Amino acid sequence: MIIKKITIAFSICIILSIPGAINAQRVGISTDGSVPDVSALLDVKSITHGLLIPRMSSIQRAAIASPAQGLLVYDNVTNSFWFYKGLAWTELTSTTNYWSANGSNIFNNSSGNVGIGTNTPAAPLHIKKDGEAVRIEGALPSIGFYNNSGVYKGFVWQGPGDNISLATAVGNSAGRVELYNNGILNMSVANLGVMEVSGNFPQIKLKQNGLVSGTLNADGFDAELSAYKSANSDDIRGNLLLQLDVSGDFGNQYAGNVGIKTDNPVNILQIGNTPGFSGNQLAIGNGAKGMSFFQNSTTSHWYSSANFALMGTGGDAGRVGIGTVTPSEKLEIASGNVKIGSGSLLLDNGNLQINNGKILTPPTGSFSMIPICYGYINANGTIHTATPNVSVTRTGEGVYHIYCAGIKASSILMATVTASVMSISAAFVNTGEMEVITRDLYLLQRDEFLLHDNSFYFVIYN
Repeated sequence: MIIKKITIAFSICIILSIPGAINAQRVGISTDGSVPDVSALLDVKSITHGLLIPRMSSIQRAAIASPAQGLLVYDNVTNSFWFYKGLAWTELTSTTNYWSANGSNIFNNSSGNVGIGTNTPAAPLHIKKDGEAVRIEGALPSIGFYNNSGVYKGFVWQGPGDNISLATAVGNSAGRVELYNNGILNMSVANLGVMEVSGNFPQIKLKQNGLVSGTLNADGFDAELSAYKSANSDDIRGNLLLQLDVSGDFGNQYAGNVGIKTDNPVNILQIGNTPGFSGNQLAIGNGAKGMSFFQNSTTSHWYSSANFALMGTGGDAGRVGIGTVTPSEKLEIASGNVKIGSGSLLLDNGNLQINNGKILTPPTGSFSMIPICYGYINANGTIHTATPNVSVTRTGEGVYHIYCAGIKASSILMATVTASVMSISAAFVNTGEMEVITRDLYLLQRDEFLLHDNSFYFVIYN
């Protein structure tokens, strides 16, 4: 047996050393004398032995100088064959190839899952990687979603511009973009931009630089809109601004109005429909009647198209104060005057009326109970005391002319002398002027009309 192995080896050496034999003939090594295959330069055949490739460690394999392309070795560290592809060593494994070609496409033909970074994939594609695991790059890269019928339903894409968009596809008007948390639908955006926030206690929280500015909550059938002045504190409330006068991204937002229970507010803040009122800071209405508040640089204006009632919080028990927070009567004015223009002030169910500066009662009709002037005149025609609108001229013995704005032909002058033996009479002279005459009563009884100076009191009414 030893002689046979030596002979074979010697024969190979002889054959390989003859140039003509290498170029013109094929070499066959076998135990049964088989002719080498016509396609093989070296044909080794045995049913009891194998071909032993050079064995070495991974370090030794990597240390081979200038390995030829196709060089084959056995790595006894990895326990696998390695061949050199011209740029790097490649391991030959016995793993089944689950990738198949379909024209210019390839697909995975495995019935199991594909794992990247894991050998126990739990999904058709399971990627396990810290940091960036998948990169999609392009001008407008996107991921499209289709149903089993190939109908386009939605997509995630980088665009337009620098945006990242999540959307339903054009034509998918019944679809919504939905966000779930812990298996519960929390937010959805439907066709036409209808957004819905759901949950046991749905809330939209607004933060600036990580600090809470305000929230929009649903509490039963109530909707709560809150602002916080202190970050993350429910105890310190902030300002709730419906309009801002700022520049930048918001622009000037004073152009719009705020409406409550109305879809067409024409006042800055409007509650309900306010027919006949527009352009005010505040207006309240019920669709038929309304009231408004308006402030300019000098005056506060308060208008109403219906009856206006000032009532205390206690109904009939309440009081109204002007200039005081502790009124002691139904209406108390702390200081200052009350002026009534062309209207009327009715007291005690109309039994006393103030109209155009007159105090009227039903018995007196249109005649005022307040005089237009009054006074006490000395006998020489000088004024002892009188209202500031009175002047007097003595035109002769016992004849006095009283001048007072407002005197007219229908005016009534009531006068009395200070002496019991004197009489007095009066007559209208001109607008703003009446004449008073005093006589000696003793002479009058003797049918003598002797005029005589005397002091007197007078009151003139309209």
